[in-house]
Amino acid sequence: MRRRHRFAVATGVIAAGVALVAILTSLSTAAEGPITTGLERVAAGFGSLEHRVSRYFRGPGRSAGLAWFARYREDLQLLRSPDAVLLGSYDSRLPNSLDGVFALEASVSTIFPLVQIYSAWGDKPEQRFPLALVTAIWDVGSVPVITWEPWLTDFESARHPHLPLRDARESHGMAAVARGEYDFHVDVWAAAAAKFGKPLYLRWGHEMNDPYRYSWGPQNNTKEEYIAAWRHVVERFRAAGADNVIWVWSPHVAYEYWDLYYPGDSHVDWVATGALNYGPIAQW
Repeated sequence: MRRRHRFAVATGVIAAGVALVAILTSLSTAAEGPITTGLERVAAGFGSLEHRVSRYFRGPGRSAGLAWFARYREDLQLLRSPDAVLLGSYDSRLPNSLDGVFALEASVSTIFPLVQIYSAWGDKPEQRFPLALVTAIWDVGSVPVITWEPWLTDFESARHPHLPLRDARESHGMAAVARGEYDFHVDVWAAAAAKFGKPLYLRWGHEMNDPYRYSWGPQNNTKEEYIAAWRHVVERFRAAGADNVIWVWSPHVAYEYWDLYYPGDSHVDWVATGALNYGPIAQW
């Protein structure tokens, strides 16, 4: 097939995929239950097709470059306790495109085995389990890392009348999570993660000891409430059969008492932290 024809086919499929996903997402905001589930499946399937076409026209280079990583992806225990350093990346164009990740890899001549994305709690379509994106990350040879942020004010009061009003949710919000008041959201994610079935890292409620930035921090919650919430979320995933999830506990070590928020070895697989560089000398 001539290059211009290949390009036209790829462009057409990707454009159609973007349009269909947008239409289905719009429809799903007005429909719940089986209709929503069906629309999400079609959207996820077309999103996967889009990424497969993109991968085909890119060629097999990326997957071949991660051949050494294949044994890790096939062994959950090896991902929990790897015998090598696993590099990863995040790009601000996610979840819309993996192109930024690919461009970064080309610039540093490195293929990243881990690709991170962010997702917040809430009722919006983009706050559902990102099945199409984690599937795309898996299909190009990497393992997805999801930073899952429990912002409690993004849930609509009309849809969840059992919740406190928005301005009252953040105070001791982790205690409410531990009591199961947000299981309607946790359980949907747990079921979707179990259905995905492949290994993924889940970094929930990160930097919980930061008293300024996140609502799940110590300005609103006790350390005991955070620990109880963490354990509750992990146990809901386990009850749903989501044993493919690797749990990443990630405090902010620049602030004190981070060790007091540790949920325990039985509920944590990885311990992580951030290293932030705000220096103006280098252009990143």
